[in-house]
Amino acid sequence: MADTPKVFNIAVIGVGIAGRVRIRDLKEAEAAGKRLKVAGFVSRRSLEIDGVPQLNLDEALQSPDVDGVMVCTEPGSHEDIVQRALDHSKHVLVEYPVALSPQKARQMYSQAAEKGLVLHEENIALLTEAQARLKEKVATTTSRLISGEIRLKGNYNGWIEDFSKSGLPFLTNVSIIQTVMAVFGKVKATRTEMETTEKGFTASGDLETHTGSVIRLKLERFKERVPRVKTLRFEFEDGSVFDTEGDKPPQSTPGRGESTPAAPGPGNQRKKGLFMQDLELFLEKLQGQRSRSEGSQLSVEALEVAAGLNSLIAESN
Repeated sequence: MADTPKVFNIAVIGVGIAGRVRIRDLKEAEAAGKRLKVAGFVSRRSLEIDGVPQLNLDEALQSPDVDGVMVCTEPGSHEDIVQRALDHSKHVLVEYPVALSPQKARQMYSQAAEKGLVLHEENIALLTEAQARLKEKVATTTSRLISGEIRLKGNYNGWIEDFSKSGLPFLTNVSIIQTVMAVFGKVKATRTEMETTEKGFTASGDLETHTGSVIRLKLERFKERVPRVKTLRFEFEDGSVFDTEGDKPPQSTPGRGESTPAAPGPGNQRKKGLFMQDLELFLEKLQGQRSRSEGSQLSVEALEVAAGLNSLIAESN
């Protein structure tokens, strides 16, 4: 008789919007018969979540009944928690960025590989419809890219504006660098500008592709609440343009932990959310259906590009 597939017990660390979505998705995955189960949650606050025990961090990391953790805290705490989890032989799913430097990220990915653990960095921007459309456009055209621009607008959230803890803007927004590299390959940082005002900050940086094309990243963050919107525009030599600005609704990578819409009425099924898709990638790695190291090289190389962009900011100030 074949062995019953292992159920992976996962503790969620950090219960903001992202953490609550992760708990919800783990429950849904378990109910659907997938080999996942929420083992508990860790929060600085005392909370009641139906059917889910609250643990402290040491309990989650030291418990033999916990196979892995999901790190849903602010970026400045990722390195420490991920490192401690790996030291305790736990699998890890962590919201981007996995670390605040490419050197630390490379070291942790190497440690995970040596111990046979999964270290999976979430980047749902790679799973969006717009990303798939852009990738298909580039793969099926013989026309050279002339220029590109990705713009991301949003408000402060309590940590993204705290450069001393979370790093400079291109580090905390490293996901958009990954989306560029996943389509166009390796790039290099060539220029950055940053301005901070009483209303917020803007940062722009140029990435040069291997064909010499320039892709501009523009980040805008405001103290006041504004809609979070991401737009992509790419122009090609044959005159064709890939532009998401006219998409309805505007194409945007959901904010960290944004909830998917409520389930529709009877007879209809809710479309699988991006975070659930990411969770399934994590499970496939846990079950050996997908390479455990998949995505790690892109993660480290994008952090190297982010470090290059941020170093140009530092040099200009």
